[in-house]
Parts: sequence; C-alpha cells; structure tokens
Amino acid sequence: MDEYQDLNACDAAVVDAIRQRGAKVYGAGDDDQSIYGFRHALPVGIRSFLERYAPAGDLKLEVCHRCDKAIIALARYVAALDVHSLPKPLNPRDGAGDGEVLLLRFGDQTEEADGVASICRHLIDNVDHKPDDILILLRNDRYSKFSKPLVAALGAAGVPCRLKVNDDTPLDTDEGRIALSFLRLCHFKYDSLAWRTLLMVSQKGLGDGAFRALYDAARGAGLTVGQLLTEKDLTPVPRFGAKLQAARTAILQQLLAASSTLETPADGSPAPPLFDRVSGMFNAVVKDSNERAKMLEYVKTVITESDATTAAGLLQALSAADSETEQAIVPGAVNVLTMHRAKGLTARTVIVVAAEDEYIPGRQEGTPAEGDERRLLYVSLSRARERLVITYTDKRTGQQRHTGRTSGEKTRNLTRYLQDAPVQPTDGNTYVQNLGR
Repeated sequence: MDEYQDLNACDAAVVDAIRQRGAKVYGAGDDDQSIYGFRHALPVGIRSFLERYAPAGDLKLEVCHRCDKAIIALARYVAALDVHSLPKPLNPRDGAGDGEVLLLRFGDQTEEADGVASICRHLIDNVDHKPDDILILLRNDRYSKFSKPLVAALGAAGVPCRLKVNDDTPLDTDEGRIALSFLRLCHFKYDSLAWRTLLMVSQKGLGDGAFRALYDAARGAGLTVGQLLTEKDLTPVPRFGAKLQAARTAILQQLLAASSTLETPADGSPAPPLFDRVSGMFNAVVKDSNERAKMLEYVKTVITESDATTAAGLLQALSAADSETEQAIVPGAVNVLTMHRAKGLTARTVIVVAAEDEYIPGRQEGTPAEGDERRLLYVSLSRARERLVITYTDKRTGQQRHTGRTSGEKTRNLTRYLQDAPVQPTDGNTYVQNLGR
C-alpha cells in the first residue's frame, strides 16, 4: 500500500480483509504527510502499523533526495512540532547544496503580490529558471480572492502563469450529480449510490429517516438498496413508503428516457459516437442549457483524453478524473496551485503565499483537524529543491479582509508553526528592492 498514511478506517478494513486471506501487508508512507482528514484519513493508521500487523519490520528511508539542506532543516522543525510524529531520520543526500529559505513580511496583499511577481521575474532573468521551475502555493482560494491579485501582478511583470486551484468540475453541482447518477444507472440499474444521490438531490421531503427506513427494508429483504428500489413495491416501507414510491416512479420515468439514448441500435447498425449518445442522455435529464453545455464540454474532454468508447469506460475515466487531487506541472508557466494539489510535485523554487495563522491553521484552530494544517504546511515546504520563499502580510484589505479565522479584521499574523522557526522574517519590500544587487 503506497501512501499508507492516506488510508481511512474503511480503507484499512479492506486491507485487513485481504490480509486475513493470507496476504502480507507492505505499507509505504509518512505520517507527517497525512493531509486528507477531510476523507477521514488520520496518521494514527501508519503510526500504529507495527502493532496492528505484529510481528512487523520497520524500514526507514533516511535520505532526502529532493531538498537542499536549509529546506530540510525547516521541514524537520515543522514536523517536530507534532509530539506524536514518528521519529525518523531526514538527512540530505550526498552533494546536496546549502539551499535558501526566505521568510518575507509584506505590508498588505498588493505588496505581497508585486513582490512575488518581482521574485519570479528575477529568477527567470537572472538565476537561470524556466517559468515551470517555480511553484506558487496557496492554502485556499475561494472566489479567487488570493489568486486574482497574484495573477494580475504576474501578468504585469510579464511572467506566464497557469492557475489551477479549483478542484471542482461541472459535475460537482446538484444538476451535475443528477446527470452522473443517471449515467451510472444506465450502466448498472442497481447502483445503490446513484439511487441515493437522485433521491437526496432531485427529490424533496426525503431525509435521514427515510433513508434509514429504506436501508432497513432492503436488509430485511436480503437485497441491496438499488435492488429494492428497482424491483420491489416500496409502499410497505414504514412511514415513508408512499413518498419513496412516488420518488422512485419519477426517477424511473426519467431513466427510461435517458437510457434510450445510450442503447445500441436494435437493428444492429453501428452505434453513434459515445459523446453523441451521452449528449442525448444529458439533454433528457439536465434542464439548464448553460449548465448542460459546461458538463458536456467537460465530458468531451474526458472522453478525448481517455479514449473511452463505452459508458463503462467513461464512468471509469470520470471517476479517475474526479479523484485526482494532485496536479501535474504545466510546462512553460509558473504554476499556481493549492497546497493539497502540490503533494507529489517538486520544483526548484517554491513560494508559499499567505502563510498566516488566520489561514494555517485558520478555522481549524483547536479542532482535531488542526494537525492536518501543520502537516499540510510541512508537505508544502518540502516541495522545494533549491529555494523556499514564504510570504505573509501584516494586514489584508478589500476582499481578502473577509477571509480566514478573523474574517472582517485587517490584522494578520505569521502562522504559529513558523513563529519560532530557525529562519528570521525579512522585510519583503527591502528584499525585492535589492534583488540582483
């Protein structure tokens, strides 16, 4: 199991079930890189590996082949802030450079954006960097509040950039989930998850109580929820039978119209191209023409990139595309990403923007998820090979004022994870003015 620290309890149960059938378990990972708490992955899984799978051996990867020395030192400092972190060596490779770590303080977000753009320009012009040697990381970017001034400053400096901070697709809307669920049911009519999605999103008046009653009825009949909804009379379901029956009937009517467009011709003639068939299905279930156009444009891209020719192949490709939390470096441009998307990537220079306590840990302060924020910073810092630049501001105004844990207030502070770090803050404007001297 690679990236073992990203397993949640359900994933781990599957591994246990395989192990009980005679398999040996080999887990590779790093508890300090456990950053997917939002899907209930916790570092305790890899931290308890030796006990869970006793007798087990412990093999340590001791040499960091990515980062230069100063970057490793700061990453080690942040990792050690977690008293539960597994002790592990993290040594630079033979011949590693000294590296450079900068902690730059700016007055506000305009100074910060201009400063970051100037640093990128300097690296490209004077330090033999290609644009894609530079990676800029943001904790988040809701409504483009952070990326908008940053991209504008990069453009003014003549620095090409590629922005990829939004993980959502056109299918990550209520109408998109409805369309995807109908596609799943066209492929497999007993798909319980698709049925539940349609009942939750497209039908009103059905809450947790109705779904518990539906689940209990399915279990009692020895069926899956999808089988019960497809084949049985639902009126006997206690309290909710009439509502469930009416909702099921409406969905089946739509499904009949949707599935007819995906079926192969009965006369044996060649089926139309997959995109044409999917378009017909989306026309049958998505009312809003603008939303439908966005979805179909996305689906067309997935079909082209995956070479899918069947509904099953398309569903597999869509699943892979939706679950891809990591992002590839785009050549020829400075890449601007969220911290989560940077996992697995590396660059000669990494610039971490808005490293403030109001965002890291931000609203997770004092919650079980706060540990994820420290580990996310550790992952971000350790993406840099030669140079690490961390920026923060004394205040944020305009739209950025209304972000973070203290939304509405102007004052910002350096993240607690770097306040006593082995690198001292430097005035960002002064540093930029002296570039190249």
